[in-house]
Amino acid sequence: MDALEACWPEAVCGTLAPDAWPLWGGQRFEMHLLHKDDPATWDGAIERWLAQAPIASPGRIAAPPESAFVLGYLVHLGLDTWSLYLDPALPAAVRAKSPAAWFPPELLPPNGAGAALRALAEAPIAAERLVNAEALACAEVPEGFPAAQRAAFARLAAGMAPAMAERDPWRMSRINVLRPQPDTSEARAQWEARRAAQPVASAEERAALLAAALDFTRRAIERW
Repeated sequence: MDALEACWPEAVCGTLAPDAWPLWGGQRFEMHLLHKDDPATWDGAIERWLAQAPIASPGRIAAPPESAFVLGYLVHLGLDTWSLYLDPALPAAVRAKSPAAWFPPELLPPNGAGAALRALAEAPIAAERLVNAEALACAEVPEGFPAAQRAAFARLAAGMAPAMAERDPWRMSRINVLRPQPDTSEARAQWEARRAAQPVASAEERAALLAAALDFTRRAIERW
């Protein structure tokens, strides 16, 4: 984990990279290797990504910036993939072979993990972990990705830097490089109405989400 400390901008860039595909006209599947609406693709998605990513070849010794980027990328894939495992559509065979720790009762239907995931997305980032746009724009993106993708990763990360420093969920929600959001009184009223109608995550739900998602992701990192 020394690479994370030494190359934090690269790690942050990696956490955002899987969602940069609209910036070069790509498809979500090529960056996540699963379809949200196809449960048959959920199992083994991270393994497929590791198998086809040149920078993640087994046994390859990566430089610290590459390692930090891949770790960040796997954190993103881990959270995205694990959250789908809570869906009732998860194939029974996949659930049967998965650790029980991935299915905390606090996050299973009918409540689900939606409220806890929203709370995680809006959680303030510790001051010592903030990265400015300049550092993210200059982050070393591994050359194993095509040039268009590498440029998109840096553009997305730099554009999202202001959101990382925000403490106001409304202001945070307006910063979106992929889909510009209106900043009007009408838009805020609609946002507040939707927010008021959504359940608030309990401390137990937030803790359960972090424990399960981290366990899922840790296992993926260990396989890498």
